[in-house]
Amino acid sequence: MKRWMKFFKSLSGGILILTLVFVGTFFAIDFSKVKAADGTAVINFNKVYWGDFLGVGIQWDPQDGSLPEIDSTMWDKVIQRVDFMNAKFARVMINVEDYFNGSTYNWNSVVMQRLYKILDYCQSRGVTVMLGNWWKPSWASSFTDSRFLTAICDLLNYLRNSKGYTCIRYYNFLNEPNGEWMYGENPPDLETRWNNWKDGIIALHNMLSSRGYTNWVQLVGPDTAYQDDWVDRALNNLGSQMGAYEFHIYKDYDSQVYNGEIEATVGAKRNLINSSTQSNKHLWLGELGMKEGKDPIYDCQPRVTTFEYAVVMSDGIAQVIRAGGSGVIPWCLDDAMHLASSDGTLKKWGMWNSLGGKTVGTKTYPISDQNLRPWFYPVSLFSKFFVQGSQVVEVSGPSIPGVRVAAVKKQNGTNWDVSIVVVNNNDSAKSILITAPGVTNTAIFKQYNFFASDQPKDNDGFPLPKMDRVNNLSNGILVDLPSRGVVFLTTLNGGTPVSVSSNLALNKPAYASSTENSNYPPNYAFDGNLNTRWSSAWSDPQWIYVDLGSVQTISRVKLVWEAAYAKQFQIQVSTDNVNWTTVYSNYNGTGGTNDITFTPVNARYVKMYAWQRATQYGYSLWEFEVYQ
Repeated sequence: MKRWMKFFKSLSGGILILTLVFVGTFFAIDFSKVKAADGTAVINFNKVYWGDFLGVGIQWDPQDGSLPEIDSTMWDKVIQRVDFMNAKFARVMINVEDYFNGSTYNWNSVVMQRLYKILDYCQSRGVTVMLGNWWKPSWASSFTDSRFLTAICDLLNYLRNSKGYTCIRYYNFLNEPNGEWMYGENPPDLETRWNNWKDGIIALHNMLSSRGYTNWVQLVGPDTAYQDDWVDRALNNLGSQMGAYEFHIYKDYDSQVYNGEIEATVGAKRNLINSSTQSNKHLWLGELGMKEGKDPIYDCQPRVTTFEYAVVMSDGIAQVIRAGGSGVIPWCLDDAMHLASSDGTLKKWGMWNSLGGKTVGTKTYPISDQNLRPWFYPVSLFSKFFVQGSQVVEVSGPSIPGVRVAAVKKQNGTNWDVSIVVVNNNDSAKSILITAPGVTNTAIFKQYNFFASDQPKDNDGFPLPKMDRVNNLSNGILVDLPSRGVVFLTTLNGGTPVSVSSNLALNKPAYASSTENSNYPPNYAFDGNLNTRWSSAWSDPQWIYVDLGSVQTISRVKLVWEAAYAKQFQIQVSTDNVNWTTVYSNYNGTGGTNDITFTPVNARYVKMYAWQRATQYGYSLWEFEVYQ
């Protein structure tokens, strides 16, 4: 009998599971939302941090001249991999000596032929290229040597006007000009290094301008590592020469990434540029890498083969996006680009090694080196889904150490394609609720998982979606991160776009009858941030209104109440801030979210007027939104 009872119990349990699976599939129920979230991230699609994202790009240099050629089979794999990434932004560096020896040009050197293969790809795929020069040639007497600067200008002229590479839009004068490591023995002091770079930039810009080249190529920099203040100095001293700003970040310790230092640094630079007369200029990271575990002798990073490195790099990239950076280029694409030592040691920083299976000097590299390394998985998805031309939008929260959420949107007809990344740089599990007020439709998101034991891939090692998520972001979508790892959600590649209402009241002037204290001003109800709020004095009646700036036709108001809500209130409108008309009344308010519609009416001022509190406290609104 006990065996039969066990059988029926197991059978009934199986029937229950099958029923839940069937119901969940048929009605597209998201059962993951049953679980409580550890934190909430609020996406504000109406608040754009940067409106022209360049992309998560690639560092793609031609191989050093002494290195063996990448064979055609492997080169085809390289192209296939970069195609999967859909990379649209590239940093490409060479030396002046690769094409000019101080007296004679050689446009057919080994390195130049390798450069053309890269630029052929970029031109055919619409990749934006930042071309650059590693360092001052040995034959140049100074950083303003006319032969040096003329060689750069002649290179740009040849590549664009003879070879047709219109993909080259930016030029980087020197790599890490602040670094002692770039000068070799007896480097000058830091101020001299600054002046060398500054004087060279001014002289090069003058020559480019005199030739009319600044119409199609812009100087960028300072390209520094560690001297971040050079961005400030360039902004203040070289505004007319610099077309955009970029610098490098290499964090000495993973803990600095975990603590959000990259976001803080990039955000400070973005805010500095935004507050200047050059607010329309790009700011990106020309290199991003992690130094913990780095081999100091060979300048190699053996951790590129580890899962943990992939996650910490993902955290760094997400922080750049959250801060409003225009783009970021992880260092680097392929070990096969550069020698670290004359014995044949390669600079191991890449997502693979195209010289796997070959001998370089005294070093033989296993064929398995050609395989994709773990960090290709998340970086390729950043590149593929955080696409060029996207708008970086504000994300508030989730305020959990080591957890980062970033999002972009890109116009798709009257709707928006959306890509979201959630990074858990912790060993412990986290569940994050992603919400986006103002989304008006149910969309299909493709979810990609990157965890130590959960990385769906195809036969080429390329990421595959884990599942579809059918959701209206205004209601929230719960993302489970069972351990350290990364989740991507995107409406691209088979998803469906999102419809977002434009909140006419966002960041408009706000006024209220009172405030509980200075921590809860009226403008907090109109900032698009569900983590800030307006709160009134503890008395009746109270009101709060917004000035839309001009007369608009409106038909909808959305109130998001804190626990201190109104039992009885009205929505009133006015065109002159004197004569008010009531368009909605509620005599039995229940708090929560009130999504109120009414007959379209012209209004410049929109007021919530309340005369009966539901609690002993005042009235408090997280958000007060107005729509056409």
